[in-house]
Amino acid sequence: MSYSRRPFFRVLVTCGVLTCVLHQPTRADAQASRALGRAVERRAAAAARRDITAVMRRDAARDARLTVKPLTRAVTAHRYVSGKSIPSELRSGLPAGTHTTSRAIPGRPSSAIVAQRRYGLPRLPSWRLRVEWPKGWPVRKGKVLGGNRAGAGEITSPKALPRSAITGVKRLRLK
Repeated sequence: MSYSRRPFFRVLVTCGVLTCVLHQPTRADAQASRALGRAVERRAAAAARRDITAVMRRDAARDARLTVKPLTRAVTAHRYVSGKSIPSELRSGLPAGTHTTSRAIPGRPSSAIVAQRRYGLPRLPSWRLRVEWPKGWPVRKGKVLGGNRAGAGEITSPKALPRSAITGVKRLRLK
């Protein structure tokens, strides 16, 4: 039997439509729906923070397990940073344990939102640094955790990288 031939469902749908059309929401209804919307937003934001924290914990544990090997050739990579951390990195270089992409892709940089999603960054980046890893530098190579680009590589090092390794800085567009 098709949907249109079932009288019970026809009556049920008609009652639902009439209820939606004839019901005039009160001020209390509007306040309740706004409060519910805010609660949903707060819970979603808290869940996202927990997810990022869990990913960062897994990332740190995974980095500790990766073996350190010297680079067989010089590698050019990118590092996406926020506006707060760029002055210290430009002044003193990259600290030990800093993450960069596994290779630099030529061309216009990704937007800040795309970079954050692709590499699972906790904060929206404002800048992209071009980093030259010298041949023989001790590094750990791994895959990005928390990003939406499956298999995107990353490089970290147990040794700080000097200021001279940062060879370029580009401002990222938001969208």
